[in-house]
Amino acid sequence: MLLIAEVKKNSRELVRISLGTFKGHEICDVRCHYPTASGDWLPTPKGLTFSVDLLQEILEALKMASEKHVVSR
Repeated sequence: MLLIAEVKKNSRELVRISLGTFKGHEICDVRCHYPTASGDWLPTPKGLTFSVDLLQEILEALKMASEKHVVSR
């Protein structure tokens, strides 16, 4: 997996966005990670993995959510 970005979710979790392949398909993985006692970060079951073919549609939906959030403030 190629790490694209990390976003601090809260004081105990990160959201990592990665690109990779699974069974020959290109995927995007957006997953929560937590720190171990040794300082390593491990993935949780909380997350979303989808085909990169859906990236544009998901980005557009997130943009709409962001715009609605700004308007509702």
